Amino acid sequence: MAGLPDVTTDGLALIGTTGLHAERADGDPVVMGQSVLRLVAVPTEGRHYLSARSIGLDENRVYRTTAWVKAAPGVKVELEVGDGKTNYGKAIFDPARRRVTSSSPGLTGGIEQGPHGWQKIWIDLATAKDQLVLAVGIVSRDRSTFKGDGRLELTFGGVEVAPLPSKRG
Repeated sequence: MAGLPDVTTDGLALIGTTGLHAERADGDPVVMGQSVLRLVAVPTEGRHYLSARSIGLDENRVYRTTAWVKAAPGVKVELEVGDGKTNYGKAIFDPARRRVTSSSPGLTGGIEQGPHGWQKIWIDLATAKDQLVLAVGIVSRDRSTFKGDGRLELTFGGVEVAPLPSKRG
């Protein structure tokens, strides 16, 4: 996709943006193989997100999808993940307050302080296929759909998709 940097993280690809201007930002990578990006909500009505796909996953396994973000107070971030078949979930995070403000019923998610001011936002979701598709979006006033103003922004440090340990019974 033109405009987005290449990702060298195995099995992961950035697949596009909607309603966002994306550019490389200064700073050391948070996730190896991924550039730090500055994402700005452009002045259009609709959703404002970056999407990615993780492939080569084990079917019927729970994965933790983590996005590394830096956001100014008042900026909320939505993380949405699905396998394209039966499993789907999303959560809205307030990184400045380190809170999950809403989530799909039964979804496990959280937010943790990372190094150098980064916030680690994550959700756990099973996959019935060998892939997960995700979107990291900017939210305004708890709404995913809004008119961007060219100033609402987020610094994106990358995404990680990792299997959770299997439960043995």
